[in-house]
Amino acid sequence: MILIDDVPDFSQNTVNYPKNKPCRSMEHELDDLPGKMIVFEGIDGAGKSTQIKLLKEYMDRHNIKVEMNSYKQSSIVYHAILKGKWENFDPYTSTLLFLAGITDTLARNIIPALRDGKIVLMDRYVYTLMVRARARNVREKFLQVLDSLRDPDLIIYMDIDEQDATKRKGLVSEEQVSYWEAGCDLELSESKIENWSIYQRIIRKEYLELFKDKTNCVLIDSSGDKDTVHERICTAIRGSIAGLSD
Repeated sequence: MILIDDVPDFSQNTVNYPKNKPCRSMEHELDDLPGKMIVFEGIDGAGKSTQIKLLKEYMDRHNIKVEMNSYKQSSIVYHAILKGKWENFDPYTSTLLFLAGITDTLARNIIPALRDGKIVLMDRYVYTLMVRARARNVREKFLQVLDSLRDPDLIIYMDIDEQDATKRKGLVSEEQVSYWEAGCDLELSESKIENWSIYQRIIRKEYLELFKDKTNCVLIDSSGDKDTVHERICTAIRGSIAGLSD
């Protein structure tokens, strides 16, 4: 893997170093900020990406300031995660790398957007790390730091079983799903598609256990067509986030 970006070599004498000013946004991570953070969670095939896009379009039509972010968008750890996947990193290292990406996104994107009064739509958050780690028997004490990050104003948990998710993704061949999407490191089956299905069932169980007592979480039945699911989400948001109208 060849990395090509604007990071200078250690031997270079760079006058304007580092590239950006110090980032101190995390000092305000737990502040009461005017914006709202809405996190989407769910197993693969639940329709998160589709529904986030539809919700952004809905908010744009209502002239609501909105921004989309993802748990894995940080360029700082991107190459390290790719390298880790290639080397088949252990679940502790994986959790820490993805956590670093989330905190970087919080600092550089989410907190500034919330301070600006925007609605932030987040495609997965620390809860994805929690359920994946628990599926791999990572110690609970190790995961406590994940719970220390900013709580979303609302969690949209899109619930769907693995059979419906498999149909929605149209999985018919092993080439359609990657090693990590299928959870093949858990060695649940010799068939990648069957491994994917079992893995999603495990992840769903962990999600339901994780969210059962969270008062800021709304469970959305994500079966059915996308417009029906979108209306369910809009109804949940209108009832949970002040300032959003029909």
